Amino acid sequence: MYRHVSIAHIPLFSPIPETFMKTIFTLPAFSDERDTRIARLLHITLWTFIIAVTTMVPVALLLPQTTMRQMLFIVTVDVSSFLLLILTRRGLIRLASWLVVIQVWIITTALASTGGGLHNPVVMIYFIAVLIAGLLLGEKAGFITAGVCIFTQFLLAF
Repeated sequence: MYRHVSIAHIPLFSPIPETFMKTIFTLPAFSDERDTRIARLLHITLWTFIIAVTTMVPVALLLPQTTMRQMLFIVTVDVSSFLLLILTRRGLIRLASWLVVIQVWIITTALASTGGGLHNPVVMIYFIAVLIAGLLLGEKAGFITAGVCIFTQFLLAF
């Protein structure tokens, strides 16, 4: 009389493929040793961002005056980091590296400009942007990022 209906064929309820889970968590490997090293640094950096920012959710919920601002920050970092992990997996390492540096710069600038300017401790994250640029993209990119960050701080002062 009753027919058993499975909801496993509905994408929302179907289990996440095991290969996807293995792929998203394992370190990338490419034929070129340099690309593999940079991709692994990028992979670790992005997962560090995701974990560090996601642990801020309870703090964001405890501070009602900044909850919306903090949750927007958390969602932006998490979603963009996952997208950059996918780019890294597809071999677009240099593009993903530049986008990480730009992501850190944009988010730091947005948080500083909406939360007190140079008096906000978030401006210390500009140092992380320079460090990431130097590690992933080389010395020249590190100097370019440092110049952009210094100029941005100068603009934040006025």
